[in-house]
Amino acid sequence: MRTGKHISFIMHCMRFNLAALVLTAACYALISFKTTKFNDDVFATIGISASQANEKISSSILNGYMQTWGIKNVKNIAAGNRAAVAMDLLSYTKKYLSSDDFARLYAAEKENHKPSFPPVPATPEAYRKELIDQAKQTADDAQKYYDNATAEDKTTFKSSLDDAKKYLEDLQKPDNEFLKYYADNYSTTLEYYKKDSASKAAKWQEKYPDNAMLFVKKRLEEFMTATADVDFNAATVERNGKLYFADQKYEAKNNKWKMAFRAGSDVVQTSRTFVQQWINEIK
Repeated sequence: MRTGKHISFIMHCMRFNLAALVLTAACYALISFKTTKFNDDVFATIGISASQANEKISSSILNGYMQTWGIKNVKNIAAGNRAAVAMDLLSYTKKYLSSDDFARLYAAEKENHKPSFPPVPATPEAYRKELIDQAKQTADDAQKYYDNATAEDKTTFKSSLDDAKKYLEDLQKPDNEFLKYYADNYSTTLEYYKKDSASKAAKWQEKYPDNAMLFVKKRLEEFMTATADVDFNAATVERNGKLYFADQKYEAKNNKWKMAFRAGSDVVQTSRTFVQQWINEIK
C-alpha cells in the first residue's frame, strides 16, 4: 500500500528538473510498474502515447531538464521489478535518441542556437564611400526640402541644409579626423572581429556538435556525475511530517542527488551500468 508520503514524492519526481533523462527511470521505478516490452500498451498504462513519450525524451535531452507533465495514471501502475523497469525505459530512450526523428530535431535545435555575426567591418575606403554617399543623400534631401519650403519656413530649412553641406564637405577632406582614426585602427578592429566570431562559432560547435549523439553523451555524463557519490545508506529523520537527512551534509545536496537516493541503489546502479556502457559506445 502506498503512503501519502510515497505518492507525494512521486509527484515531486514528476515535476523535478533533471540533468539527464535517465533519472526518469528511477522516478518511474519508485512506483514500481510492471516491467514489459515497451510498446503502445505500456505507454497507455502510464497515460501517454508513444509520440508523447518521444516528445518528452527529446525535450528533456535538448533542454536539459525532465519533461514529464501530462503523464497520467501514475498512482495506478501495478507493482514490478524496479531495476528491470529502469532498463526498459533506458533501452527505449536509447533507441529513440538514435533515430532519424531525433537527429532532425537536434539539427533544428542546433540551427536555432547558431550565433549571429555582425557584418565584417568595411575597409577604410569602403567605409569612407558609404559615409559620403549617405551624406550626399542627406544633403540632396535637405536641398529639396529647402527648395519646396514656403518663404516663412526657408530660414529653418536653410540651417539644416547648411549643416548637411558642411558635414559632406568635412567627410570629403583627405585629412578628416574621424575617417583617419577609423583607417588607423582598422587592422585592430578587423582582428577583434575575427577572434570574436571564431570564439562564438567554437563555443556553439562545442555545445552543439554536428553528431547528435555527442550532445546526448554530454547529458549522459551529467547523469553519471550527479549519481557518482550517492550514499544509499544515509539515515533520514521525520520532522513535521517530512523526511530529512540526519546528516546535514546530505541535506545540503542538490535535488538530483536526493532524487537518486530516493530511487534506490538497485535502480541507480543498474542505470549507471547501462549509461556507462552507452557512453563508451558513443564515439
